[in-house]
Amino acid sequence: YNFKDFKDNEKTLETILWILTIPVLRLTVFYIFMISSLIMKNDGLEIAVLKSRGAGTLQIFSMYIVQSIVVGAIAFVVGPYLGRIICLVIGASNGFLEFVQRDSLPIEMTVKVRMFAGFAVLLFFVFTLIPAFLASKTSIVQFKRSKNENKSKTIWEKGYFDLILLAIA
Repeated sequence: YNFKDFKDNEKTLETILWILTIPVLRLTVFYIFMISSLIMKNDGLEIAVLKSRGAGTLQIFSMYIVQSIVVGAIAFVVGPYLGRIICLVIGASNGFLEFVQRDSLPIEMTVKVRMFAGFAVLLFFVFTLIPAFLASKTSIVQFKRSKNENKSKTIWEKGYFDLILLAIA
């Protein structure tokens, strides 16, 4: 092998790694959005009470902005080092629970690593605050209406399809 072959292989491997990483990133963003929506659903009554007591949308939204900044800052500082530890453990293993006595992978904390960490925090920040922004606009009347609308049974429950499928299983 000469140096040119290694450079060509590096570009191919980097492209393959990005192709494999993008679905994982999409799932992670979807998970963050889903958990954030669940948190906003649980905080809905609190947000509605704050709105009824005179808090503005910006005041409620800023509460979630500060919360996201704190969590994002902690993740930005601690995350790359936890990732480094995980990479060291992965590099010391030969398979599932099979560790070998070899040098660990060379891992460096570069500017590129911090750039990716910053991008991840920014992505977390945006997808966490979308549900917070939508929930901060909800008044107590809208919250109570939405609570009552969700009481109706789904078609699965009305037709007892869930029990029928459970019996078949």
